[in-house]
Amino acid sequence: MISLDTLKSAAEENDTAAQFNLAVHYLTCASTDYSSGEALHWMQRAAERGHPQAQVELGKLYMGSPGVAPDLVEAYRWIETAYVHHVEKVACEPSPDFHDSELALQNLSELKRWLSLQMTLDQIIEGQRRAISFLSKMKDWL
Repeated sequence: MISLDTLKSAAEENDTAAQFNLAVHYLTCASTDYSSGEALHWMQRAAERGHPQAQVELGKLYMGSPGVAPDLVEAYRWIETAYVHHVEKVACEPSPDFHDSELALQNLSELKRWLSLQMTLDQIIEGQRRAISFLSKMKDWL
């Protein structure tokens, strides 16, 4: 088992898997008052560096989690970003686990649909704008 100090060190060195795992640690294991803030910080960093599961989880955090102020526009931004990443991955890298990929895509689609029913049209448009802006920057980095 990896130590928390080792995980933090790797996260600080921009290891996206470590950032995601550290965020999960703060969400599930930490007992400090700062756990939700630390979780949000590390989940955000991993999501911004292209970690698809972090993008999904960040969207869920913004949908309303203890210690995180709900922000439906940011939630939509990250769920949409994860959805687009997943569609591109399935299209570019066919997998023998196609059924699992299709199921994940369907779950993201349903999550996006449920979220959009909680939002105004202007909020959805803004969430899409933010996702498109982020994705265009990500393509420039690659």
